[in-house]
Amino acid sequence: MNDEAFSTLLSYGWPGNIRELESVIERASVLRRTDVITVAELPEKLAKQDRGVEDIILNLPEDGLSLKDLEKSLITKALDKFYGNQTRAAAYLGITRPTLIYRMEKYGMK
Repeated sequence: MNDEAFSTLLSYGWPGNIRELESVIERASVLRRTDVITVAELPEKLAKQDRGVEDIILNLPEDGLSLKDLEKSLITKALDKFYGNQTRAAAYLGITRPTLIYRMEKYGMK
């Protein structure tokens, strides 16, 4: 297993615990194209877990940051990107549509 694949496995939350990990490693071993398991052989959900986060440049202000304002901004941008389509915006944000609606209501967003 190469370093990138190993780091990907380490950074995943493993909601299915050891059985899920065993399944992923077994599957990757079967699907591997070379002698070394790479990220390409891992399930897409593992590779996508940090999707875009490293591409975002955050200039953190010295006087602090409002997580509420940041979340509202991300929700607004996702809704704008998909022309108000809540289902697609929620999928893009990695949350369910009901969760998106809850957060929109929480922040008084329409």
